[in-house]
Amino acid sequence: MKKNSVVCVVLLASTLGSACSAAAPAKIKKVSQKSQRREIELVHDAPEHQHKYFLSLSASYQHASGKIPQALESFNRLLENNQSPHSYNGFVHFLFDVGQFKAIADLYERHSATFDKAFEDDIEIRLIIAQSYANLNQDAKAEDMFIKIATKYPDNEQVAYFAALAYLKNNQNDKAEEFINKCLKNPQLKQRHFLFHFLYSKVLIQQHKLPQALEQIEKSLELFPKFDRAWLFKAVVLEQMGKINEAISGYKQFLDLAGRDEMVEKQLAQLLFSQNRFTEARSYLKRSNVNSPEYLFELAIIDFKANRHKKALASLDKAIKLEPKFVKGRLLKAEILLQNKRVSELLAFLRDWIKQDFDDLSVVHTFLLTRKAGVHPAALIRTLQELEKIKPHVNILAALADLHLESKNYKQALEYYQKLLAQTTDNDVKSKVLFQIGYIHFATNQPTLLESTLQQALTCTPVYPSVYNLLAYHYADHNKNLDQALELIEKALAIAPDCYYYLDTKGLVLLKQGKHAQARELFVKALEQSPDDQVIKKHLSMTQEATP
Repeated sequence: MKKNSVVCVVLLASTLGSACSAAAPAKIKKVSQKSQRREIELVHDAPEHQHKYFLSLSASYQHASGKIPQALESFNRLLENNQSPHSYNGFVHFLFDVGQFKAIADLYERHSATFDKAFEDDIEIRLIIAQSYANLNQDAKAEDMFIKIATKYPDNEQVAYFAALAYLKNNQNDKAEEFINKCLKNPQLKQRHFLFHFLYSKVLIQQHKLPQALEQIEKSLELFPKFDRAWLFKAVVLEQMGKINEAISGYKQFLDLAGRDEMVEKQLAQLLFSQNRFTEARSYLKRSNVNSPEYLFELAIIDFKANRHKKALASLDKAIKLEPKFVKGRLLKAEILLQNKRVSELLAFLRDWIKQDFDDLSVVHTFLLTRKAGVHPAALIRTLQELEKIKPHVNILAALADLHLESKNYKQALEYYQKLLAQTTDNDVKSKVLFQIGYIHFATNQPTLLESTLQQALTCTPVYPSVYNLLAYHYADHNKNLDQALELIEKALAIAPDCYYYLDTKGLVLLKQGKHAQARELFVKALEQSPDDQVIKKHLSMTQEATP
């Protein structure tokens, strides 16, 4: 056995595991008459030739029957005892059908001179080799081979089609356009002109010529009205042009011709949904996999928008059961419960969600956001206190502290912030908590405690920028340590230069330093961002009353 043959067989054996699952491209017509004659020539009276012919037949039968390992074994045995290049004919077809494009390319590169001579007039083998390079993204090699074949066989529709595709894949739009126009003028290719109009539309799409692309697709469909891929491409172009209802019709026509296509069905459902055609959207979406959380979520979205909240909740419950941590499904359920004012059910749902993972800060934020939609803070506090008894987690303590502070229950807020401060080891959190404690002392007019708390916050790394701001404001308000106050507020503004209340604080510091014009400029800038802020308006009036 020759060394090259050994390399080929070993290579294939090592890659067979992925071969069975590889996606094979559209099949080329099987064995040509010329190839059949070559195999018939193997049949002699000699037993060795009969054996070779038997192996060839066995390999071909096993290949056609889908018996991949057995076919591989038969081809290996055939190639071990026969070095004729024509013995590789069936083997190359076999490799192509199981998606072993690299094995084909390697085989060709080792025997290119022999293959080119032996298969000079075998279009099938030459197309297989060229397609293999295309599937390996070796576009330049593929294009070169396709064009050579197309030059030799200008009237072969299959060769012309693949050559046009090679230009397109290699982003040579000008050459593709020129070649396709030649094909459209070739009367020998007339029966396949619908394909070349279709390919031409792809060229025009890449040139962002949508109306012209649509015109070419229409010509393709005039010649072959049941060309499903053209209907699909037409729908895509119409969608890009903003003609949604026409695109919907195109997608429907494609599905009528092609049958099931989950991706297209989902796209169609989304377009119908965008046009408030909820019943139609639901009917297409229901064709998808009903055991998928994503499918159930999309179904719920459609029912929610159509005000079928009961159905939406039923779909979401199924989705959450399939995937307990399905966040967007949970968020939609919370939104539906909130819209329907089912507050107690909503709070119980969010409470159980928090219990599943106390570390999930996003659900705590969702919980707190419900007060913006009218849920009373007292109800939120009661629910959080239930959770605190189960586990006094830092997220629960922080939420309770913030809710009490928002309700101006300073005593309770202070208790929870102190609990949180004692429990956390995170310096970033400590700095924020100390700021909140300092703010409580500011709100309850306890300047000594305010200063000591904020000085402690300054020792944390990083420092929460509002710590700088509040201490600077306190100094300015009490007309003391103004130079230090200016340094502090500059640090805050370095972190958040457009924060309007930081700008207001700096303006107040400058006002107390007698720099009225600079202060006025800052107050005006702050009011541009918060026009109704009464404190900033008061400070601005102070600059106008003062003598520059």
